Amino acid sequence: MKEFFTQNRKWVGISLVLGGAGLELIHYIDYGVTLHFPTLFLIYDHGVVGLILMMAGAILGFGKPKEK
Repeated sequence: MKEFFTQNRKWVGISLVLGGAGLELIHYIDYGVTLHFPTLFLIYDHGVVGLILMMAGAILGFGKPKEK
């Protein structure tokens, strides 16, 4: 599994960025650019989760893999 992940690291990063962008798009359609208070904690808001996914995907996809 680790070998598969290191070979396809860029594709995993791209899919995380696209998934996060989709969540951000849904957030923009639902709420626009206004601030709102989510019903649960702030981390469960799909806008915040989308930002986290986009940052993690960018770091993962554009970072250099370790060489042995």
